[in-house]
Amino acid sequence: MGSPTTIERSTFTNLPFIGRTTGYDYSPFITFVSEGESTVGLFSVDSNLQYSFDGLTWTQFSSSDIYMTKHFPSFFLRGYDATIKKITMEGDNIGCYGSVMKLLDYTCNIDFVPDERFSFLFSNCKQLIHAPELPAEKLAERCYNGMFSGCASLITAPELPSETLAKACYNSMFAGCTSLITAPDLPAKSLAEACYIGMFSGCTSLATAPELPAEKLAEACYDVMFYGCTSLATAPDLPAKSLAETCYNGMFYGCTSLITAPALPAKTLTNYCYAGMFSGCTSLTTAPILPAETLAKACYGSMFYGCTSLITAPDLPAKSL
Repeated sequence: MGSPTTIERSTFTNLPFIGRTTGYDYSPFITFVSEGESTVGLFSVDSNLQYSFDGLTWTQFSSSDIYMTKHFPSFFLRGYDATIKKITMEGDNIGCYGSVMKLLDYTCNIDFVPDERFSFLFSNCKQLIHAPELPAEKLAERCYNGMFSGCASLITAPELPSETLAKACYNSMFAGCTSLITAPDLPAKSLAEACYIGMFSGCTSLATAPELPAEKLAEACYDVMFYGCTSLATAPDLPAKSLAETCYNGMFYGCTSLITAPALPAKTLTNYCYAGMFSGCTSLTTAPILPAETLAKACYGSMFYGCTSLITAPDLPAKSL
């Protein structure tokens, strides 16, 4: 294990007596803060994980749950190439603070997330109201797959600064986060296969979508990304002219508040690229212009299925089907 970090005692003197989960200052470790009586369980943990209630005395984690009370509502985690397959929560609301990368190595700042490392880590933690920071800019396959899926109390997503993605890296990351109001910025212009697939599916409180600046798409990159986001009224601009198979498949399926569709400038389509894209969008009144002259297998399949408010169909200029 690496050398321990030196922490001044005064830094942590009052931390065990924090009685709320808002306004909490950044910690050099992963920090859990409860609003009351709560339990945090950690599963499939190795010996490289330690916990502390004061930031001074550290204990190797065993199979026991960690309890937080009104008098001691917080604890810290740190790791050195530690493995945690799953975190569970019971009791009152809990906030998680600090960089999740401190589970990989608390002695330095790692910028790379290995394959599937945080996959489903907080899934179905219905008490989670604040997510940890995700500062890494180098991602690997499925690294955040389903990480916060089913976190029904999470209102705000953490920042996602990476501009280069990996296969399925954000797959279903916030699926079923029914209280999520604000999505993180997604600055990446270089996409990967299934990178955003189902990312916000079932986020019924999400009213605004993030910008999607990529101009060249990857297979299934936006597949069912906003599936069932019933509060989403405005779609993001979609500037891409270079498509890939199933890239927009079911992207806004069931977005019953969506009124206007974004422009779709691509002139050469791919297999299933727009299949079911606006299916079930019962408030959609205007279809986008579809300038494509080169079509592909099922490219428009069920694209506007169930759009009961759509009065006028778009022109379809393609002469070769």
